[in-house]
Amino acid sequence: MIIKNDEDLSTHTSFKIGGTAKVFYIPENRDELINLIKTMVANKTPFNVLGNGSNLLVEDKAVFCQPIILNKGALDYIKVCGSFVEAGSATDLRNFISKCVDANLKAFPELIGIPASIGGAIYMNAGIGSNKSCISDSLIEVEVFDGSSIFILKKYQCDFGYRSSVFQRNKKFVILSAKFGFQFQGKEVGHEIIKFRLASIGERSYFKHKSAGSIFSKHYSPILKLLRGVRLGGASFSKSDTNIILNLNHASYNDVRRLIVFARFLHFIMFKDCKLEIEIWKA
Repeated sequence: MIIKNDEDLSTHTSFKIGGTAKVFYIPENRDELINLIKTMVANKTPFNVLGNGSNLLVEDKAVFCQPIILNKGALDYIKVCGSFVEAGSATDLRNFISKCVDANLKAFPELIGIPASIGGAIYMNAGIGSNKSCISDSLIEVEVFDGSSIFILKKYQCDFGYRSSVFQRNKKFVILSAKFGFQFQGKEVGHEIIKFRLASIGERSYFKHKSAGSIFSKHYSPILKLLRGVRLGGASFSKSDTNIILNLNHASYNDVRRLIVFARFLHFIMFKDCKLEIEIWKA
């Protein structure tokens, strides 16, 4: 177990925005992670689990007194057995897709551009388009720890929806691993899809600048199109991509928050629904 004090959280988020974690735990294996969480729950100590740090906005100029647990090396593994694949929640989604494609499996290569961990992707039911392709499509089951016991949730029990899952509504659930079942597909086909997808998104603003990906899971497109290029401080809505806020020049938490509030206000006065996709951590 690695324990750090006064850890800069901005180095652990794709937005590169964040305050300081008073105590920062890095479990190095599964048992360390489970025992740490079990102790936290038993002592009624609030904590946050951090993965790849994408899809996340963290308050800066603040000290997080509750412990932060980084789930990186503890649950980073992939096991391929025929058409079935098990992966730890810390596994990078892009590495997972590449390894599955190399094993001649049709493992949603369209999602290759999403910089999430397996756990984070399941938590958000990550995908592209209007549910044209989601990580839950080929999911069989998820191994979960609630602080006292480990159990399995079948796909239908995860209550997946558009960018939503049961894990967003039950914060006690910590995803440990997941099992998938894929169709066989020649790896040449999979790699061609990956190559095409990377080429099509390579020029997107969220690959050239620091961002957290899509900001809203529900929004009115004409409003967000009007906001393209709107800037406050170091943060700006992308000029070329809708629903993306970029950290252009040392953006602060408040810069991004004010853009979000402005977008929400416009939705409110136009009687349109608006729902955040990103998670926001406040100390």
